[in-house]
Amino acid sequence: MDKNKTIIDKRNKPRYKTHFPATVKTSTGEVLEAIVTNISLSGLQLTGCEDMPYKLFADRHQQKGGIAIFNIYFSVPTSTRESVTIDIDCQSVYVRRLAKDQSIAGCQFIHFNNETEKELEDYITHFGERL
Repeated sequence: MDKNKTIIDKRNKPRYKTHFPATVKTSTGEVLEAIVTNISLSGLQLTGCEDMPYKLFADRHQQKGGIAIFNIYFSVPTSTRESVTIDIDCQSVYVRRLAKDQSIAGCQFIHFNNETEKELEDYITHFGERL
């Protein structure tokens, strides 16, 4: 990459380092285990197994549009509770392989289920470590 080129980050929310085990439920109902490696108030990054991209895009309708829709849930501490489950419907921004046995997915939040957005905001405010 040319050192003179500036990379512009189009995200409008700060990102925070995490390492939360997560469960992903694809549009076809398949369940995958992954790790939330960073998060913001608008999206997150997942690290998972090598076949995560194929499983996220198993629905042929999603393959044509290039966007996978799926559900993610994971637990975070908050200022008032030891552990709260965050439940979010997401869409893929990017999905790619990192290594022979590892993939990553950038995910944009579509909808917080069970009103868990406030708990995620609490986690970020009290425990978030900016990248």
